[in-house]
Amino acid sequence: MLTLDCRSKNEATLEIRSSTPDVFDGERIELQRLIGQVRAVVSIECPSIQRITAKGTVRRQLYFAGATEKAWGWRIIGLFAPLNEG
Repeated sequence: MLTLDCRSKNEATLEIRSSTPDVFDGERIELQRLIGQVRAVVSIECPSIQRITAKGTVRRQLYFAGATEKAWGWRIIGLFAPLNEG
């Protein structure tokens, strides 16, 4: 599930909820593809956006926080938090 908020002039906020961490792990190809699709929507709906921040949760626990910027060529920079399985 995806939630997008682009009410800010220069930054859009994205929240991605998943039942597994797979979308956030490894080379993050699916995440990069998703960000590309969001960027396409944002470029039409909110053309002044220069940065997209993302928060990813797995089973309602924070797992990923990241950002991408136009100046970075829209590459994702992110941090991970281990899942608390216990």
